[in-house]
Amino acid sequence: MPTAALAAEIAELAEPGDERAIRVLEAAAREVTPLALTSGVAHLRRAMELALPATPRRMRLAARLVPLLWETGEPEEARTLAREVVRTPPDAVTHAQMPGTGPDGQPVPGAPGRGASAPCPAPP
Repeated sequence: MPTAALAAEIAELAEPGDERAIRVLEAAAREVTPLALTSGVAHLRRAMELALPATPRRMRLAARLVPLLWETGEPEEARTLAREVVRTPPDAVTHAQMPGTGPDGQPVPGAPGRGASAPCPAPP
């Protein structure tokens, strides 16, 4: 059964936090978005509804959904969702990948990476 067809059925039956349903909806969105943008948006919206609030999973889905909302002419929803993404602190895994920040997400003075003023290397 094609992912998009399965997604329609799963979307109706899934409960919040159902990771399998979220994965199917996300895959269906990737599959249909190039051909049917509004269907892709619908799948991602439903996946977000199922993702638990303020989780890394929800924020990744939101980040994928924002540009699609702009493309479908829904700038207010895109702005609101973008604000939510920006205001949500990164999870521990994401934070660990951001050099130059402390546990609170703030720049560490003198640390190389994000927020530091390390000199750029000279070109060869």
